[in-house]
Amino acid sequence: ETERLNVVAVSDPAKAEFILCHGTEAISVEDSGTPRPVDSVETERLLEQCAQRSLPMLVANPDLVTVQGTALVPMPGSLARKYSKMTGSPLQSIHLLGKPSPVIYNLACKLHLQDVPRDAIVSVGDSLEHDIKGANQFGVDSVFISRGIHGKVLHGDGDGDGDDALDFVELDRLVSEYEARPTILADTFAI
Repeated sequence: ETERLNVVAVSDPAKAEFILCHGTEAISVEDSGTPRPVDSVETERLLEQCAQRSLPMLVANPDLVTVQGTALVPMPGSLARKYSKMTGSPLQSIHLLGKPSPVIYNLACKLHLQDVPRDAIVSVGDSLEHDIKGANQFGVDSVFISRGIHGKVLHGDGDGDGDDALDFVELDRLVSEYEARPTILADTFAI
């Protein structure tokens, strides 16, 4: 894919022109582009080297975390926040290419939804900060999946004691904190 874009992967920050961040567990190996696993210590070291050069960063998925089993695991947005602190640059100067940026919505509409009015589009997601806020900013309805990344805060520990109903007070707090108001609430999403 990078060949089509005329992009060459490098593993040495001294040779890089920019950072393309689309994961957190690996870096592309020079020439082959094959992913090589890295730990958080190596990732931090690489980011520091890039920050010393003030390299621009493109983030393909700005989510901070995702749900993996019962755990929350870091996503590329968490690296963008670290990099922002390292460079002293505002997070907005790092190029976020996914939700909540309108870039992803405009591209989806251009490629797949040209004749669909916005009032017929629904965005589904479990992140108030990214999925729901992005939908709000783009002017489309949204379905918030409450048992996703905010599940433990909104439903408790899920220990099966029957006391895991949605906490509407906590939901209101989060909606205010992220300035993101969902159109519809759902516990889970399945097709």
